[in-house]
Amino acid sequence: MSISSRFDQFVASLRPLGKQRKTADQTVAVLIQQLHRIMDLERTFTLGKVLQAGSQTKHTALRRMGTHSSDVDIGVYFLARSATQESLETLLRFTRERLLEVYPNKPSQDFTIPGRAVQVFFRSRNLSVDVVPILRDPSLRIENGGYMPRHDGWRLTSITYHTDFVRRRTEQSKQVSSPMPCRVVCNGSPSQK
Repeated sequence: MSISSRFDQFVASLRPLGKQRKTADQTVAVLIQQLHRIMDLERTFTLGKVLQAGSQTKHTALRRMGTHSSDVDIGVYFLARSATQESLETLLRFTRERLLEVYPNKPSQDFTIPGRAVQVFFRSRNLSVDVVPILRDPSLRIENGGYMPRHDGWRLTSITYHTDFVRRRTEQSKQVSSPMPCRVVCNGSPSQK
């Protein structure tokens, strides 16, 4: 057996089990449905779309050994109706409050803001879902482009671009027998890094 085959087997053994993925997918589907229901009543922000993101979507997820057996990331795209700078700065807290409305019977300590996301912990499933609020900006002309709040300011992001990059990179790496050099595209031209 080749080293490559052994490595593939090793990585496969670290991937979340099918049952874990199915449970996570079902949990996220309900969360998204309920978030849409709650947001229909909201005045400041309109819920645009919700996209799964992170390693689960990119098929690079690994089983976790720590507190939570698995995690899922979702991007929640908001459009601002009449948002002020002050309301924009509270987007993470606003998202947490909406999630508390979605799950009124869950303990409030299951909803934390560890950084750029609101993390919801589902005890019975040993699953955490990171809900990343993204302020959609159609003027960017980037598919699913927008800004997410971070401790150091707003950060430009696109879940679609991230996912497409990983998919293309994986396809390209399967075509060569050695590791690929990392290339970053800046202003349309690739640069070696």
